[in-house]
Amino acid sequence: MTRRAPKEHIELVPGAPFYHERLFIFERIRQFVWDIIFPFFPFVRDFLIAVGIVRHHVERQDYHIGYLAPGKTPEGLRAHLLREGFDADRIAWIDKEESIGLRRRVSFHYQYHLRLFSDGELRGHYELTPEASPFGHLLEWEFCEKKNEFTAFLDGWVA
Repeated sequence: MTRRAPKEHIELVPGAPFYHERLFIFERIRQFVWDIIFPFFPFVRDFLIAVGIVRHHVERQDYHIGYLAPGKTPEGLRAHLLREGFDADRIAWIDKEESIGLRRRVSFHYQYHLRLFSDGELRGHYELTPEASPFGHLLEWEFCEKKNEFTAFLDGWVA
């Protein structure tokens, strides 16, 4: 599988052609559908994995960022990231030994996804949101490192 670098998100401009306005309405409809699915998704995901319909990688994804800095706690990191605009990622796979998984949506289309593991390792990537492109997200079509951005979010929290 070949990963592609994410495209820049095209912001909607007042007076933009009808195509962009229609796309915006379509995005709002997709978000509404996902808002209905969100509460049930973790249970469905876990069931599909348990019965073998869906397979989930057991290894950690790419893009090591570092380790939780000495004297810092997972609870403190979580609180810091929530202040930085991250929130719970209910749709994400839960990797083995993952203790925290959060995302920061940049737009309807893209997000930063950060994981903390029980050994203190931090890994993160920039990707399509599952709301915008469920299959593109699952297949990691647009998936990249963005280590500098994560380092800025984690200022003082990563060693």
